[in-house]
Amino acid sequence: MSGPGVEPNGGHGRQHQLDRLSQLLARVEHAEIHTPAWLRATSPENRLPVAAAILVAVVLQLLLPDRYGLHPRWLVPGLELVLLVILSVLNPVRLNRSSRLGRVASIGVVAAITVDNSFSAGSLDYSIVKGFTGQDAIALLKADHREVSDMFKQFEELGDRAKASKQKLVQKICNSLIAHTQIEEEIFYPAVREEVKDADDMVDEAVVEHQAAKDLITQLKEMDPDEDLYDAKVKVLGEEIEHHVKEEEEEMFKEARKSGLDLMALGQEMAQRKQEILSTL
Repeated sequence: MSGPGVEPNGGHGRQHQLDRLSQLLARVEHAEIHTPAWLRATSPENRLPVAAAILVAVVLQLLLPDRYGLHPRWLVPGLELVLLVILSVLNPVRLNRSSRLGRVASIGVVAAITVDNSFSAGSLDYSIVKGFTGQDAIALLKADHREVSDMFKQFEELGDRAKASKQKLVQKICNSLIAHTQIEEEIFYPAVREEVKDADDMVDEAVVEHQAAKDLITQLKEMDPDEDLYDAKVKVLGEEIEHHVKEEEEEMFKEARKSGLDLMALGQEMAQRKQEILSTL
C-alpha cells in the first residue's frame, strides 16, 4: 500500500538510475582512455626533445647520398627548419594544440620528414633490387682492374696450342676493357675534371693512354691467335694497362677520394652504364 510521500518502488528505482549512471560514466572514462592522442586533449610536450629529434632528422637527411634524397637536397631540410622555428616562436617551452598555426606547422614537419624518408627508402629498395649498391666508383673501377689483370695472367699460362681458349679469353679481355674505358670517359673522368683541382692534365694523359689501348684492342678483335704478333700484342696491351692502372690508382683515385665527389652515386651510374655496354658487345 502506498501512502503520502511514499513512491512505489522508489528506492529501487533510484538505485537503478544510479547504477545506470555509473555504467555510463565508466563507458565515458573507458572511451577517454582508449581514444587516440590526436583525437583528445593531451598534456603539452616539452619543446627541446622535439626540436632535437627534428634537428637529427635534418642532419641525417643532409648526410644521405644525393641519389637517396629529394632534389634540390636543401628543400625538405630547409622546410623542416623553417617549421621548427615557427613552432619555437609559438611555443617557446612546450608544444600544444592551442594554436592553429602551431598544429599546421607540426603536421607539416611530420609530413616533410615522412615524404623524404619514404623517397629515401624507395630509392634504396630500387637500388638493391637492381643490384646497384655496394660499390662506389673507385671500388668498381679497382674491381675491374683486378679482373682484367687476372685475365692477362690466365693468358700467359695458356700453351701455344690453346688457340681457341686464347681467342675466347682475349675477346673477354677486350670487351671488359671497352666497357671500362667507356664508363670512365663518359662518367668518371668528367666528374674528376669538375671536382678535382688541376685535374685536366691528369685526365688528358689517361684519355691518351686509353686511345693507345683501344688501337690494340681493335687489332686483336680482328686477329686470329695463330697470326704473327698476336701473343706479342696481348702482352703489350697488358703492360700498357698495368702502367695505366698504377697511375690511376696512385694519383687520380686518391685525389678523387679527397674531393667532394659523390662516389656512391657515380658508382651506381657507372655500374648501370657498364651493364648496358656489355649487353651490346
